[in-house]
Amino acid sequence: MNFKSLNISILNVSNCINILSLDAPLVVIFWQEIIADALFVDLILQHRFVLFFSVWLSYSGDRFLECYGCISGPKLSSRHLFFYQNKLIFITFWLGILILTIYLAINFFPTSHLFLSINIFFLVFLNQLLNLRTLNKTKNIISKEFRTAFILSIGCVMYPLFSSNYGTVVYSLVPICLFGIFFGNCKLVKLLECTLGSNDFNESNSMFVHLLKFLYVLTIISGIYFLMNFSSFDLFFMSFVLNVCALKVFYISNSNFENRRVLMDQFFWIIPCLLFLISLCL
Repeated sequence: MNFKSLNISILNVSNCINILSLDAPLVVIFWQEIIADALFVDLILQHRFVLFFSVWLSYSGDRFLECYGCISGPKLSSRHLFFYQNKLIFITFWLGILILTIYLAINFFPTSHLFLSINIFFLVFLNQLLNLRTLNKTKNIISKEFRTAFILSIGCVMYPLFSSNYGTVVYSLVPICLFGIFFGNCKLVKLLECTLGSNDFNESNSMFVHLLKFLYVLTIISGIYFLMNFSSFDLFFMSFVLNVCALKVFYISNSNFENRRVLMDQFFWIIPCLLFLISLCL
């Protein structure tokens, strides 16, 4: 009985985080911490706030726009209904966070980081325009899952890598590892959606299986490279491996779609968070 109550409580907290669009910001914050720690980079507090707020602005804004796509009104999922039913409050809060983010970046960022942030902003803006095309049932050459994973991985690494002096291999391998698991998350969500009645299930399933195989190979390559050359990347590698395992577990799980989707999103920030906190205590 206690275990059942705990399970319900975890699901309730996870649902709350998901509905408020806090999972993606938490993901990039904790992955950024692990990467900065591995690269021995000291980030200022404003870096963390700006990154967290920026991802939330993009993520929540995308969900809000989805409310006015081909599916709207009461047919929306709970994570969309929250914004749909609280339009005025959401828009006011969103604009306030936007102003605060711009203020923090202008007043506390060095010029080089401000320039980098502006370039990422235009990348996110372009992504939102492509998302609007998708809502109008216009097919894009680059899938939304690919774009989302790419932007999230860039967000995690841009400040730490820009402030470090590591070689090209690290600059390439770290974003590729992050892109792999983020893309895996997005593709698994799409696969689970296909099980609800889409004709694209076989294609999505085949693509995800091949993606898992790629992640297995990437685990071996990154493990050999990091463990032999950079002991400081132990936490990053462990987080990466555990997230790959989580993708496999959620893929073979028999729990219902909504629970799997919500819990899977949480694992992507809980794993690096726990490992980082454990490392601080050791």
